[in-house]
This record gives sequence, structure tokens and C-alpha cells, in this order.
Amino acid sequence: MCFSNFLLLLILFLLHFQMAKHSEQLRRTSNLSFRKQRQIVAEKMLDIWCTAGHISLQQVAMMRGSPSSNCKNSIVFGQLYTLVIEMHFNEQQMDFLLEECLCNQLPPFVGNGCLHRSNLWVDMTETVVDRTKFVLIHFVAPAISLHFECRARVYQCFGCCQNVCNRSPPVGIAFPSTVVPLSFSLPLLLPPPASPPVPLPPLSPPVPPLRSSDCFSPFFLPFASLSCSDFGLPIWAFWLILFLIVLLFLLFFCCLLSLCYGIAWRFRDKIWPRKVTKIEEIRALPPLSPVPSSHSLHRTVVVNESSQTVPQQSVPWDSEWEAQQNQRKKGWETERHVEMPLRDLAKEKSRAIDQVWWRLEEETKKEEEEIEETVRTEWREGGDEKWLGSNEWAGGDNQRGGRAWEEAERQRQMETERQRQMETERQRQMETERQRKMEGQRQKQHYVTENWSRPAASADRFHLSPTQWTTHFGKEPMEGVLGGEEEERMEWRTTEANGGAVREGGMTKYRQKSTF
Repeated sequence: MCFSNFLLLLILFLLHFQMAKHSEQLRRTSNLSFRKQRQIVAEKMLDIWCTAGHISLQQVAMMRGSPSSNCKNSIVFGQLYTLVIEMHFNEQQMDFLLEECLCNQLPPFVGNGCLHRSNLWVDMTETVVDRTKFVLIHFVAPAISLHFECRARVYQCFGCCQNVCNRSPPVGIAFPSTVVPLSFSLPLLLPPPASPPVPLPPLSPPVPPLRSSDCFSPFFLPFASLSCSDFGLPIWAFWLILFLIVLLFLLFFCCLLSLCYGIAWRFRDKIWPRKVTKIEEIRALPPLSPVPSSHSLHRTVVVNESSQTVPQQSVPWDSEWEAQQNQRKKGWETERHVEMPLRDLAKEKSRAIDQVWWRLEEETKKEEEEIEETVRTEWREGGDEKWLGSNEWAGGDNQRGGRAWEEAERQRQMETERQRQMETERQRQMETERQRKMEGQRQKQHYVTENWSRPAASADRFHLSPTQWTTHFGKEPMEGVLGGEEEERMEWRTTEANGGAVREGGMTKYRQKSTF
């Protein structure tokens, strides 16, 4: 499909090239024929002749009937003569200009419509009478035989070449023109008598010559020995055919290569068998044990604190800081062989939370100061630029006048727009900072809520196992913690009677709510 499209485009290009070449030849032929016809018409309209003496225009008009009888067959050296050049343009709009005239191959005596005056060439007169233009040149015969050669340029205009000597700009530039050669000899030579006709032998049809630039017959073609007119090819046609043959060969080779590649790809498993290697599959890890669910808040746990001992067990710490505290406690108990008295870690945990919060506050304040300093710097730089621009335009206003005022007004508008953009950017930064603060507060609240609402892993001896966690650090006592009652849950009293009673006050409330 692609190859057929390419051939079609190539044929269309060749046809277009041939048509363009033919049209160019026709245009040149038509232009040449038109110029030739115009030159022939101009030659018929122009006439040159000579007469004895310096005559006037009226005498020339009377001698127009037989101009050749006015000059004899002999020229007298030093006598006066008149050279007449006339043009009969009838109803046509035509005019002519003598570009150059020579006599006996001497330097020209007429150039671009001007007569080069001397002792031999006296004067020149131009006039138009009855649709006929006359040019009269009075001269003195420089020799006994004269041969005039003139070059006249005929323009398609009327009166544009009248008295053009020393006229500027040149005449006839905007009009079409043609050059007509004129020649005249004195004395007049009679033509020789005509000789009797001689019979010619019969002519055979001419054989067209063989030109190497137009025809080409390669030696490897079967018609190489024949003439070019019968079987020869132009050189460009031969190279085009050779190029098409090479292109077809390359196309066939590409198609064959793609076909072989497709067959090889189709049967690649049979031609090149794959080596299968066994890879041991990694066994899946055993599933993790399910996380024990926190037991109901209404479960009652009775703790006997009379022994003041805590069984050795792994306590799930919720932070690195509490893990360090537990490690210190274990080391202290191991060295002194005594049990560490019960103490509540709420204050220390609250102190750690406050430290984190203070650090967040300091970082936020520092970032706010950096943003404000950046905004102030940008504002100050913008003000300096505005001050410098106003001084520059104020100084240039004395020189440029109203133009400087317009430019200053444009600069002022641009400065106003830039300040508006800076204000918009500053508001956007403030809004971003406000949103970041709100996000920080939310994170802080979430941090406090998560650390105070989860079960506390402390040194309380009633934390026996994860399934028995029921403390005042649950979700229900959170109301009391946030209400300021955290100080009333610190101390525990141990009695041998009940072993787990709490003093009256805040913990009584928690016991009533959670049936502790």
C-alpha cells in the first residue's frame, strides 16, 4: 500500500514537472514571438535616408515620396548633407529614441538622444508631423563613402521620447520597449544581376543528430546499439528508472527480512528452546496471632497489695521514655533486692507532653518570624525599587516632557500591580501558616488524646496481664481527667481487710462508673 502510494506520488510529480517545463517553453516561445513580431513591426515603421544640403522640415515633407533620388551615387568630401530618420506610427501610441549612431566605425556622434556636436556634426532637430516623427541631423561629409549604423529603441508610448537629451530621470523606464537596428550606406550600391537557377539534387530526410546531453543508451540495455531517436532515453529518465529499480529491490529485501523475522518469532520456542530453572518458592510466613481485645470496662479486678510485690512479666510500653523508666526501675530493684514503691507516672508523662508542646510552639514561632522577615524584606526591596524608579523618571521628565510622564504613569501602574500581587502572596502565606497552625493544634490534641485515653503502662501492681487492664486511664475517666480531677487519683491505701479499697474522693467516682 505504501509503495503504491509512493509510485502514484512519483508519477504525479513527473507529470507536474513535464507540464511546468512545457508551459515554461510555451511562455518563452510566446514572449520571443511577441518580441519578434513587435521588432518586425517597428522595423517596418522606421526608415533612414540621406539628402544633399542642410534642408528644413518643409523640404523633407516634400521629398518623402522619393528619398533615394535626392542622394547621388557619389559623395563629395566636405559637402553638406542631411541624415533623416522617420517613424510612421499611424494610430498606434509609439515613439523612438536614438540610443547610438556611428559613421564608418568611428566614435558615435549620437548617444542617448543627444548629438555630440563637432565640425562635422552640426545640429539635430526632432519634430512630429501628421503622426510621423522626424529626426534631422545636419552634417559635413567626412569621407567619400559613408556607412551609418544606428540603434533605435521603440517605446509603446506617445511623446515620451521628445527632446530627451539631458533629461533626468531616464525616459521610458515604465513602458515596454524593443530595440531596432538601422543601417544606411552611401553611395548606394546596386545589387548584382541575378544568376540563372541551378537545379539541386533531391534531398533525403535529415537524420536527427545524437546529443549526449539529451539521450543516453546504457551499454547493458538490449537497444544500446540502436539510435537515440528510436529507443534512446533522456539521461534524467534513465537515472529515474535506475533509482526505481534499486528502490524496489530494497523494498523486496525489507519485506523478506520482516517475513523471516516474523516466522522466527512465531516459532522461537521450537528454534531456541528456553532453559527452565526451578526456583524454590519462599514459604509464606505464618499468620500473626490476633491482638487481644480489651475486656469490658465493667469487669471488677481485686488486687491484694499486702505483699507489695509485682510478678515478673513483660509490660507493653507505649513509648521509648517509659521503656527507659521501666529499665531503671528493674535495675534499682535488682541491686537493692527490694520492690520499688508504687508511684504514679502521670505527672512525668504530663511533663513530657508539655515539653513536646513547648518545642512545637517554639518551632511554630520561629517559622512565623522567618516568614514575617521575608515579607518585610520583599516589601522593603519593592519600596527601594519604587523610590529609585520615581527619582529616575523625575529626573528624565525635564528632558523628555510628556513622553516621560506617560512612561512614569505606566511604571506607576506596574508598581501598583506588583504591590497588589505581593499583598496577595502575603495573604496566601498567612492563610497557609494559619492552616498549618490549626493542623499543629489538631495533632497536639490528637497526641494528648491518644496518650491519655489509652491504658497506661505504669508500675501499678494490678496490671497483671493485657486481658485484665481496667484502670482509670480508660476512655470513660477521660472526662474527669480533662475536668481537672487527675490529682485525686494518685494515692492508694492498702488494707488487709479488702486488699484493694481506694480512698473516698475522685477514685470513688471512677469505681462507681467502671465497677472497679
